[in-house]
Amino acid sequence: MIEIWKPIPGYEGQYEVSDQGRIKSYRRRKEGQILRPGRMTAGHLSVSLGRRNSQCVHRLVLLAFVGPPPVCHECLHANGDPSDNRLVNLRWGTRSENIADAIKHGTWMTPERLAGQIKGRLSRWGQK
Repeated sequence: MIEIWKPIPGYEGQYEVSDQGRIKSYRRRKEGQILRPGRMTAGHLSVSLGRRNSQCVHRLVLLAFVGPPPVCHECLHANGDPSDNRLVNLRWGTRSENIADAIKHGTWMTPERLAGQIKGRLSRWGQK
């Protein structure tokens, strides 16, 4: 299968994204260098496009291949895996659709998420 590369909107000539969810930088090498993404707390992958400019990989894939999101839409992962950034697994959708997908995949209220919410509530109430 051939990997398709497209320029990232706003970063033409500097960065490209593939339909397989990989990011390539042309800032230091003419032939390009594949960037290694970092993992965010919820499992999503992000890359740095310059200083203090971290971007989520799934959003970059959709921006390059589908276009900007409609009003009040966010990125949805069809299989529920936040690190699977292939174009076939991504789509724009509403927040309620995203929550419905998370419930369907069993990722909505995980023990880690529940513990984080409890910890957040306790710190807001002045307890640690």
